[in-house]
Amino acid sequence: MDVLHLATWASRSADAGSPSAVAWPLALTVAVGALLVCLWLLRRTRRRLSELSTVTEGAEEPMFLKDRDGRYVYMNRAGAAVLGRSPEEVVGRDDFALFDPTEAREIRAADGDILQARRPSRTEGRRNYAGVERVLQTTKVPYLNRTGAQAGILGISHDVTSERARMEELERECGALEANAVERTAMLEREVEERRRTERSLRKREHQLRRLSELTADCCWVRREHAGKSQRTWLTGSIERLTGYTPAEFESLGRAGIVHPEDLPEALRHVNGPLGTSESEFRIVTKAGEVRWLHECMHVEAQGDGTLFVYGATHDVTARKDAEEALRKSTESLHQAQKMEALGQLAGGIVHDFNNLLMVIGGCGEVLVSRLGDAPELTRLTTEIQHATDRAAGLASQLLAFSRKHSADHRLLELNEVVREAVDMLSRLLPESVVIELDLDPWTGLVRADPGNMEQVLVNLVINARDALPDGGTIRIETRRVPATPDRAVSVALLRVVDDGIGMDSETRARLFEPFFTTKPSGEGTGLGLAVVYGIVTQSAGTIRVESERGKGTTFEVALPTVPG
Repeated sequence: MDVLHLATWASRSADAGSPSAVAWPLALTVAVGALLVCLWLLRRTRRRLSELSTVTEGAEEPMFLKDRDGRYVYMNRAGAAVLGRSPEEVVGRDDFALFDPTEAREIRAADGDILQARRPSRTEGRRNYAGVERVLQTTKVPYLNRTGAQAGILGISHDVTSERARMEELERECGALEANAVERTAMLEREVEERRRTERSLRKREHQLRRLSELTADCCWVRREHAGKSQRTWLTGSIERLTGYTPAEFESLGRAGIVHPEDLPEALRHVNGPLGTSESEFRIVTKAGEVRWLHECMHVEAQGDGTLFVYGATHDVTARKDAEEALRKSTESLHQAQKMEALGQLAGGIVHDFNNLLMVIGGCGEVLVSRLGDAPELTRLTTEIQHATDRAAGLASQLLAFSRKHSADHRLLELNEVVREAVDMLSRLLPESVVIELDLDPWTGLVRADPGNMEQVLVNLVINARDALPDGGTIRIETRRVPATPDRAVSVALLRVVDDGIGMDSETRARLFEPFFTTKPSGEGTGLGLAVVYGIVTQSAGTIRVESERGKGTTFEVALPTVPG
C-alpha cells in the first residue's frame, strides 16, 4: 500500500469515529507520516527536476517530460521558446492547452501508441509554432519510474527547418538540373548517334585500308610516343608473314626482341626522330629462326603537346639482298678467276723458259760430276747445284699445275678412296696434338680427276689446316654428295677439310690462292700450296670455296661434278 493510500485510510478511520482506543491516534500518526513522505518525495522530485533542468537548460534542442495524462512536467527553455512561452507557462498544461485541437489529438494519439508499444518513436512534422513555421524532428521514449512502471514520456526535438529548406532548394535545383539533363541528354544522344555514324564510317574505311595493306608484301603501322611511353595504335596483320609472330606476340617482344643484335642500333636510330621521313635497312630473326632483311620507311610528326606520331611501312628485301650478295660473290669470283687466269698465263710462260734454263743447268751439272772424280769439294758443290735444280724443277711443276698447262691423267675415281689411301701418310705429317677425323658419305659418286693431283689437293689442304693449329686441335675430312638442282644439271661430290684453328681475316681470304702469297715467316713457305690446289681443282672442272673467321677455324670445300655411272 503506497503513501497516498495510507493517508486516505487514516483520514477515513478518524472521520468514522472508531470506538477503538487506538484508532484515532493511529490514524493521525499514519496521516502525518504519509504527509511527511509526500513532502520528502516532492522535494526529491523537485531536486531531480532541478538537476535535470541544470543539465538541459544549456541545451539548444527542445527537451520535455510528460506524465501519463499528457501534462508537461518539465520543458527546457529552448522548448518553451519554440512555443513562444516560458517554461513556467508550459509546466502543468497539456497539449490541448498549447496546440489547436486537431494537432493536440494527433500528439495524444502518438503518445498513446508509444506508451502501448513501450518502444521509442521518431517523427517529423511541420507546424506553426508561435507564428513561425518550423519543421521539428522529435524523438520520444517511454519514461519509467523506480518500480519500472511507465510514468510518462521523455522527448527531445531537433529543429531541421533550415536543413529541410536546403533540401527543398536542392530538390528544386535537382528538378531544374533534371530538366536540363533531359535536354542535354537528348542533345548528347544526337551527338553520340552522329559520332557513331562517323565511327562506323571510319571503321569501314580502316577495314578497307587494312584489307588493302594486307594484300601487299608491306607491313604498315602507326605508333604514338608520349611522355616516354610508346603505344602502337595500328598494325596490319601482314606482320605475321614477315616475322612469323602474331601481332600480339610482336607487341610483347617489341622491335628489340626480333631485330638481329648486330643491326639493332640501325633499327633504333630513327625510332623517335628526327622529324620527317627516313629510311633504314636491317636484319631480323623470325620466329622460325630465319634471318631476313627488311627495308623500313617511316615518317615522324610532332604534336603541340610533345606527342610524336610515327607512321611506318616495312618491306621484306631478303630476295634483293640475297641477289646482291650472290652478284657480289659472283663478281668477286669472276675477278678472282680473271686474276688467277692472268697469273696462270704469266706463270705458264715463265715456267717454260725456266725449265729450259733448268735443263741446261742440270745437263751441265751432270757433265761436271762425271769429269770431277778426283776433286771431292768441287763434286760436292756440283751435286748441290743438281739438287737445287731438281727443287726448282719441282716448283716449276707446281706452277704448271697452277697454270693448268701440266698434263694430267684424268680417270674415274671416288673421293673416299683418295681420302682412305692418303690418311696414313697424312697422319705422319701431323704432330700428336692434331687429330684427324673422317666423316665420309658412302654415296659420293664418281668424279673425273687425276688421282695424284687429288691426293696433292688433300695433302696441301691438310698441311694448311695443320699450320692453323699451333696449339693442336682437330682436322675433320668430310665427303658429301649434293643432288642436281634446276640450276645445276648434275650432282656434285664435295670434299671438305675443316679445322678449329686460328682462322683468317677477309684480307687474307681475298689473296688466299695467289701464287707466292703466304702468311708464314720468310723461308718457311713458298706460297704455292693453295695456288696449286686452285689450279688442280679448276683443271678438273671443279670449284673451291673457303669459309673462315678470325678465331673460328676454317673450312675448305672442293666441289667436283660427278659422272653418271
